[in-house]
Amino acid sequence: ISSSIAQNNGTVYWEPFLNDTFDAGSPMTCPAAPACLSPVGGEVISTSTVICPGTHQLSAGITIGASNITVECNNSVIKRSGAGTLLTVSTYTNVTIKNCVLSNASYGIDTIAAQANYFINNTMTNFGTAAIRLNNAKNQVIDGNNISSDRWGVYGQGTSDRNNITNNILSNNYEYGVYFSSSSNNRLLNNTITANSIAGVFIQNGANNALNYNNIYNNPVNLNNSQFTLVNATDN
Repeated sequence: ISSSIAQNNGTVYWEPFLNDTFDAGSPMTCPAAPACLSPVGGEVISTSTVICPGTHQLSAGITIGASNITVECNNSVIKRSGAGTLLTVSTYTNVTIKNCVLSNASYGIDTIAAQANYFINNTMTNFGTAAIRLNNAKNQVIDGNNISSDRWGVYGQGTSDRNNITNNILSNNYEYGVYFSSSSNNRLLNNTITANSIAGVFIQNGANNALNYNNIYNNPVNLNNSQFTLVNATDN
């Protein structure tokens, strides 16, 4: 074939020139689609990556190694046995982790001094300390996740400020749904926080944290104190 062949987002386009001919006996080789990753533990992900379908049992955690990348799990399962962290984001910006099923470690996603990352539509269970830890992490977006059966659902510490926790279900965690220490100007919007064993939302030594349009109920303590600005939040 004497023609123009281009690939865009995995789709191959053939633009024939005038008088092009096609020899049926000579198969056309198309560019290969990008491979997915089957993690085993210890990987450093520095480019946008699709996780292969299935269940991936890690021997060690995965580290994010660059800004401006996306990890797309497509509902594949990533887990460990016991201690450690599944995914660590340290100092990087504009990292998206989405559509993952994460379980069985000390931490699911651990962000350390990171700025403006996105954790979207993940299912997170059975974490011995926290499903998501924000450690001096700012401007994170935690949206649309289902977080249950952990010690703490979302745990913010060390001046983790200006984070947005929106549209999540945080339930049946065996201490807290959301716990912030020494962190300010965080916003909880449109979350369902229920059936957590100690408290739905607990904030210690923080200021100007806002709860807007949340449904917080059936926790022994729904809100631990008055360090909140409440807008249309239920507290039953």
